[in-house]
Amino acid sequence: GLEVIVVNGITSGLCAAAALGVSWTDGRCAAHGVLLVTGQCRTGAPGPDWTTIGRLAAGGTTVVIYMGLSRCAVLVSELRRSLPADWPAGIVERAGTDEQRLHASSLGELPESVARLRIRSPAVIFIGPVLNSVLQQAHSLVRDAEAVALR
Repeated sequence: GLEVIVVNGITSGLCAAAALGVSWTDGRCAAHGVLLVTGQCRTGAPGPDWTTIGRLAAGGTTVVIYMGLSRCAVLVSELRRSLPADWPAGIVERAGTDEQRLHASSLGELPESVARLRIRSPAVIFIGPVLNSVLQQAHSLVRDAEAVALR
């Protein structure tokens, strides 16, 4: 076999995608590109144009946000100018470690979920339809658990 070395920061977005069970691009859900972007910027610097990034996402680009956890609510608010609240979103905390945690939700629910679940840095945020299958699986598990509880 081949020896593999994971270099955090360079591969964390790919590691997070693998943890979620998705790829960055997927022709079946019209995700034909990926944008890797930082959620932080230098003090006084304008930073990324999140409205434009939201438009790219709406057009089929998966958005992978590094270092955006502390600004999650602001980023989501700005992305919502171009994307609906039910747009697929997810977050992977400490990707590739024994402390890894995954969460998938809608874009509109993401900030509340981050706070409620006490997600910590480092975390990678995903925005886009590649997460549809993850959300469908999560909803299916919830329905199954509710059905068992009703018995």
